[in-house]
Order: sequence, then C-alpha cells, then structure tokens
Amino acid sequence: MHAFSLDADHIAIRDMARAFADDRLAPRALEWDEKKHFPVDVIREAAALGMAAIYVREDVGGSAMTRFDAALIFEALSTGCPAVAAFVSIPVVNLATPLFGMAFMVHMHKRLSGPRPELLEPARKTSVPTR
Repeated sequence: MHAFSLDADHIAIRDMARAFADDRLAPRALEWDEKKHFPVDVIREAAALGMAAIYVREDVGGSAMTRFDAALIFEALSTGCPAVAAFVSIPVVNLATPLFGMAFMVHMHKRLSGPRPELLEPARKTSVPTR
C-alpha cells in the first residue's frame, strides 16, 4: 500500500490558506452571516494571495495550480467561513475566467446587499385555485 503525504509546496499552500481563514474569516464570519454581509474586500484579499483563478495560467493572471491545490485551499478556508470558501470555489470549479469570476462577485454582491423587499412580498396569485 502506498503512503500518502503532502509535499512542502502543498503544506505551504494549506498553511497559507488556513492562516488566512484564522486571521481574516473566522473572527467575522458569524457577524457577516447575521448581517447578510458580503465581504468583497476580504474575498479580494484572498484573490491577491492566489486563492482565486486557481486553474488559470500565470501568464494571464492566474495561479496555475492543480485541483488538489484547490481542495487544500477550500478545505482550509472552510474552517474560517464556509460561505466564503464556497463562493471563492464557484468560479474555480466552473473553470471560469477571472472576468467571469469578477462579474459573478459583483452580481452576488448586488443580490446580497441591502434589503430585498421583493423576497418579503406574498407569492403572486397563480392560475391554480387554492382553498
């Protein structure tokens, strides 16, 4: 049976993501959730550290990492804030370009920021009778 272990690069990636989660995500995750806050600034910090555009080539602004690297990053980020980890993973999992990722971030920020009165309105009447 083959023994598995992380190499030095994988350990560095995991430790960097875990430190970010401990320092920048965990202390505020509950507050963000309670206030329905979308931490764009913190997600941009994660991106600046290479935790976005993970599969994109370096010559076009990506990190050129592997799926295994991504798994280490998302697992570590999840220890601080599963919502941020999930959000950061979406463009990566879909192999989206950095432009799509940014457009998606802007879209979600607009959806999650501020009051959403349309979500509180009663459902519109349908053609199906109810009793």
